[in-house]
Amino acid sequence: MNRGLQLFNRALEPEMFNDWTVIDKIFDDSFWSPVARSYEETKVDIKDYKDRVEVILDAPGYNKDDIKIKIQDGVMTISGEVKREKEDKDVKFLHREISNKSFTRNFRLGKDFKEDKIEAKVVDGLFVITVPKLEDSEKYKEVTIK
Repeated sequence: MNRGLQLFNRALEPEMFNDWTVIDKIFDDSFWSPVARSYEETKVDIKDYKDRVEVILDAPGYNKDDIKIKIQDGVMTISGEVKREKEDKDVKFLHREISNKSFTRNFRLGKDFKEDKIEAKVVDGLFVITVPKLEDSEKYKEVTIK
């Protein structure tokens, strides 16, 4: 049974939870903070159509040059990095919340997608990644008996 496109986090793979000592890490802020911040800042919707799946990524503060999409071993990784202004010795911040930031989101692709035909564009400030599905005739190959 094909489960389609699946969102997952490499840091939270099932084999990681084999030891009770890991439970302590769950309550440690340093364990969750990078993961939590990444999901807090970047939200995704996944829409399933007859011929494609669309991943809509809301990543405020990122432009198209800040986002990278890679496909490897059946996993689509969407990552982004923004580097803010360089330190200026003539400027003293009274308060600063805007800083460098980055995120990574991973999606496990099922067997029924055309990995080489994935497209991405920006629409109304959202990143739209289109993952085409294989047609029924492409899902199998018939072997001719000689």
